[in-house]
Amino acid sequence: MRAHEARALTPERGRKGVRRIAAGIDQNQLSADMAELVNLALSLGADDAGELTREGILFDEAADGGADAVNLFVSAHWPLNYPNDSLKDALRAFSRAVFFRVKTPKDMPDYGHGPIMDRAHLPFYEKVSEIAAKVEAAAFYMGHHLTLGFGAGNCRAIYCAKQKRCMAAVRGRVCVNPYKARPSMIAAGLNPEGMADALKWPHWNDETGPLLAGIVFIA
Repeated sequence: MRAHEARALTPERGRKGVRRIAAGIDQNQLSADMAELVNLALSLGADDAGELTREGILFDEAADGGADAVNLFVSAHWPLNYPNDSLKDALRAFSRAVFFRVKTPKDMPDYGHGPIMDRAHLPFYEKVSEIAAKVEAAAFYMGHHLTLGFGAGNCRAIYCAKQKRCMAAVRGRVCVNPYKARPSMIAAGLNPEGMADALKWPHWNDETGPLLAGIVFIA
């Protein structure tokens, strides 16, 4: 890269469509950004979306995320050897989040973290990951560079069901679908049902099937 090209890409100079890096968080700007990101999730196909503050981000107290989640949520693709770092502690550092859901057919089973046996149901999981990835990217270009998105279901069951191994779990390898796949909320110890209930979103009733939700954390 030539010197003048490198200068043009520095954060201080900025470029069209990308916000410059700020020294601190402007709370008014953050509130405006959150409203825009919630609307983005809806425009991308979410049936419901809302903003959560730190107090509204709920965890399953029976799981601390990471290694503990392996013992609670069995999958055909697990167990994996997770690090002992507490995901809960890391996620509690975020102050806001966009929480959203995609409505599912009432006859759709809850696949948990196992294989998606009826591949006609696959698009619902893909939609959750797609929304999470695009909202995450939009927040990043707004200047929220620690943004982190989570989806629903086992990402390997969604994108790599025919692969013998998860490449992201192989030392020296990386995810083969980094712009699509997002880790599961439940595997991180989050409680999507509790957050949906707090927002009065129905799940497992006569009108909808299992809750498929995603979340994007904003610092």
